[in-house]
This record gives sequence, structure tokens and C-alpha cells, in this order.
Amino acid sequence: MTVEKPVTVQICDDQTLIREGLRRLIDEAAGLETIGEAASVRESILQIRAHPPGVLLLDITAVGRNGLDVLAELTRTVPDTRVLVLSQHDDAAFVRRAFSLGAAGYLLMDAADTEFVHAIREVASGHQYLHPILGARLAAAEMDPLSDREHEVLNLLALGYTNQEIASLLFMSVRTAETHRCRIMQKLGLRTRAEIVRYAFSTGELDTEQSAKIGFSARGTTKQPSSFASAAAQETRLSQKARVENTASRHIAPIRRLDEHQRFA
Repeated sequence: MTVEKPVTVQICDDQTLIREGLRRLIDEAAGLETIGEAASVRESILQIRAHPPGVLLLDITAVGRNGLDVLAELTRTVPDTRVLVLSQHDDAAFVRRAFSLGAAGYLLMDAADTEFVHAIREVASGHQYLHPILGARLAAAEMDPLSDREHEVLNLLALGYTNQEIASLLFMSVRTAETHRCRIMQKLGLRTRAEIVRYAFSTGELDTEQSAKIGFSARGTTKQPSSFASAAAQETRLSQKARVENTASRHIAPIRRLDEHQRFA
């Protein structure tokens, strides 16, 4: 009877207690075996070269420098070892980038013990593994091309704020605001501010209440928005009843005005 060799695992994390906890989970699981621990990427690479493991557990947030740069270096240096990333980052763009740089799996640090063991086995068998919650977020991100920040900028653009006002309200440079605007228009295939308003209105993006909170909250800014934006904010301060009863009609006039201009402030 042939006895299958255990899946060998190395742990790379700068915290001793975390390494000990991970080792305990691995060694208690059938068919898994820890063959090394490292507190740094340099130490991890030296160990892997001497005793290559099947899977490397890499805490990408605790390696002392840019985690994605480290991942790229590891996958180039030790291509035969499958890297399972452990991270607190749950941003879809970050996860997608990790896989593009060679990660075989991505698991959140708060995953259950059984999921942790399952992820190691999946990665060792040649499959990719992704935390279920992150899988759902990636799917949603594929359907929605805009980032959270771009949604904020889109909403303010649709309400008539200029690039300078958006920069002030969102605490970014004017150049960054302009870059966001250009990317939004490119991703959505829009050419004018009127088209932005139509898109925001038709998709439910236009949120005068949220924008007024941004523009008039106690965040240290005293800059007044453009006249169109001020009117939108004033509408928001009207009664909730009026907002619910006549949502659509309150945006028809701004859309018509913007149709006549067809250019940015």
C-alpha cells in the first residue's frame, strides 16, 4: 500500500504567535506538514531554496515593505512553490493584482480553521483558491467598472461641482480630480457633463443627500460649490417627504440646462 506524501508548508509571518498558531493548525490536519517558519521574505527564500515546500503561506501585510512587490519577487525566485496569500486586505483590486503577480490563493486572516486547511489543500493540488466573500466582491467588481472613489466623483460631477470643488471636498489635488473624471468618462463611454447627469440619473447614482453631507459637513472646508451644486444641496435640505414624492422632476431642469452647454466648468 502506497502512503501519500504529506503536503509540505512553510510559513512566512513576522509575528511569532501567528506563526505558532498556523503551525499548530497545519500539523494537526491530516496530510499537511510544516517544514519551516520565517519572519522575513529573505529568510523565507533561503529556506525554500534549501528545502522547497509545496505551499508557502505568506502574510502579505506583515513582510516589512510593499506586499505586492514581495509577492512578485517570491514568485519569480521560487516558481515551483505555490504561494497562498494571507491578508487583511479585502479590496477587489488588490486581490486581482495579487493573482496577476502569481499568487495561487488568497485567504483573509479571519477565515475559519477548516477553510484555512481547505485552502492549503486546494492550492497544493494545483488549483487556485479564493476566499468566498472575496469571490463575490470580484464578481461584483467585474460588473461595476468604477471604484468607490470614482462613484463619489461621478456623483459630484453629476450635481455640477467643478474639478476644483471636487478636489476641495474630497481632499485631493485638482489634477487627481481631473484624472478621476477622465477615467470615469473613458470607462463609461461618456463625453459631456450632460451625459454624466443622464447616466447618474438613469442608474440611480445621483444622490443629492449624500453629496450635501460631503459638501456641508464640518470637515474644515469653507469653499462654496458652484451655483448648480448649491441649488442641488439646497434641495437636499428640503423635507424628506418632498424628496421622496418628486425625485425625478427635481432633476429634469438641471439635465436640460446641461444639454445646452455640453462642456465642463
